[in-house]
Amino acid sequence: AILFSAAAFLAACASRMSTAKKPEEKKSSVLPDYPRVNLAPHYEVDPKWPQKPATAKIGHVPGVAVDAQDNVWIFTRAMPPVQVYAADGRYIRGWGETTVSNAHHIKLDRDGSVWLADVGLHVVRKFTRDGAVLLTIGTPGEKGEDATHLNMPTDMAIAANGDVFISDGYANSRVVKFSKEGKPLLWWGSMAPGKNDGEFTVPHGIAVGDVGLQEGEGLVVLERLQAREFQDRVVVRAEIVDAHDLFPARQEAAGNLAADEAGGSGDEDGHSE
Repeated sequence: AILFSAAAFLAACASRMSTAKKPEEKKSSVLPDYPRVNLAPHYEVDPKWPQKPATAKIGHVPGVAVDAQDNVWIFTRAMPPVQVYAADGRYIRGWGETTVSNAHHIKLDRDGSVWLADVGLHVVRKFTRDGAVLLTIGTPGEKGEDATHLNMPTDMAIAANGDVFISDGYANSRVVKFSKEGKPLLWWGSMAPGKNDGEFTVPHGIAVGDVGLQEGEGLVVLERLQAREFQDRVVVRAEIVDAHDLFPARQEAAGNLAADEAGGSGDEDGHSE
């Protein structure tokens, strides 16, 4: 009887609590519930992409490019350094084990040739789609700051006429222009805060194309500033100039690499990494 009475008492309390009036919630004075439209594209990770074979590894991937057939070219710090996948993830080919040291950026030109910036070998190279070397700019394994040496080049851009612009890069803080045959033409840039024309800290990316100039191609140099006050973030500054007609002030400051090549003024020690 005592157990029954206790159970009845608890049930009654629960019923009373459920029927008790809840305090009215105060309506907050907020703005109307405006409709929200998210214009950002939505992406989902495809766990089945790419269909990587057991012989191919993927490490850091500083460079990715897509060709006219929508094949995806991956430039990775693993083996093989260059890996090509179809849009659906199928593995097509890989190469570069004997020609690449440390991957950075990859570009495909209008003819379908493959360009690689190698910060380990201090070179920019042009390859066939199967990995045969067609052109080497810089001296493999040697760093410097003259007509025949680069120092950790980060990227390259190929103009419509074949001229090659190289952001050189992590150590030299300059942009170098070469002919399509690899002949050095001119350079500009110096290590500086990057506030004025021709000053860089780390020219990290470079592109050429229609960027809104009245005529001709424009060259876009992306600057990655690295300073103590920016240790936890990356600041990017874009500088746009005419790719083939640098304005007079820049022309006067530009080094004539053809003359430098003839005289030779290599930097034996290069810059600290």
